[in-house]
Amino acid sequence: MIIWKKKPGCCSRSWMESRLRSKKWRKLTRNINVLTGNTNFQGKKLWLPELEVFCARIWGGVALRVMHWVWIGAACLLIVLALIAVSKVKIMLVCSRRKNNDEFTLHVKALYGIVRLRFKMPLMKFKGLYDGLVVKTEQVNASEGNLMADQKRHIKPEDIKQAFKDVRELLHHCFHFNEWLKGCLAQVHCTKLIWNTSVGVGDAPETAITAGMVWGLKTSLLGYIFRFIQLETRPKLQVVPVFNGMAMDTEIESHGYIRVIHIMMAGVQLLIRVLKVKDGWKTWRSILQRAAKRPV
Repeated sequence: MIIWKKKPGCCSRSWMESRLRSKKWRKLTRNINVLTGNTNFQGKKLWLPELEVFCARIWGGVALRVMHWVWIGAACLLIVLALIAVSKVKIMLVCSRRKNNDEFTLHVKALYGIVRLRFKMPLMKFKGLYDGLVVKTEQVNASEGNLMADQKRHIKPEDIKQAFKDVRELLHHCFHFNEWLKGCLAQVHCTKLIWNTSVGVGDAPETAITAGMVWGLKTSLLGYIFRFIQLETRPKLQVVPVFNGMAMDTEIESHGYIRVIHIMMAGVQLLIRVLKVKDGWKTWRSILQRAAKRPV
């Protein structure tokens, strides 16, 4: 227990003794000893102004505890960010055409399966060279099973021309866009590829020749694509000739992934390349804003 010594000219002896006998004062000195971790103050005589030193020790101990938890929180945050950075964004692409039914489905899974999205295009109807194309798209939150967006759009030839013009402007206002695109594709891994095709032209010899041409087209196309994308599996290709009828059906299923850290680095590199070109940022921003505001 701390015994307070009277400082000359400060207080009388009777006042000091009465304060020492007070429960509140004894509790205060006991709490000071506990908070500061000092247990060897029994019988030690201290001046009253030294209370400020004890208060400073108390606040110093609190500050150390706060900093301790701050460092623990910062370490946990760094671990979480590192886990997010090395996580995979898994992509599953399914394209199919059976007679007059065209379907395009894209499944995206990120953050170890916490984020799941599905983009589906159940309708794609070509109305003619002058009428354009009708496309219906659906965006579904696969985690909750909710329909997030349902759009039906009529793409006219003028829209296609404008899209080509915008893409040309974007490429012109980006420093070496092809190098950036090759670097991004080099980080994409393909883990599964299945491509089945049924072809028939009504005549058996011509169907056989057509099937051989489709085989050559498939292998050449995939050979060119996998020059840029890392292939981690053996593709499963199949061409089924239909000798007794007309047919042109195909179905593609592809699985792949890319890590979040590579997506973030690609975004930073693209921004740097755009800023290197004069009026690059202004052009990209105006075109992207116009595309976002375009009526559906």
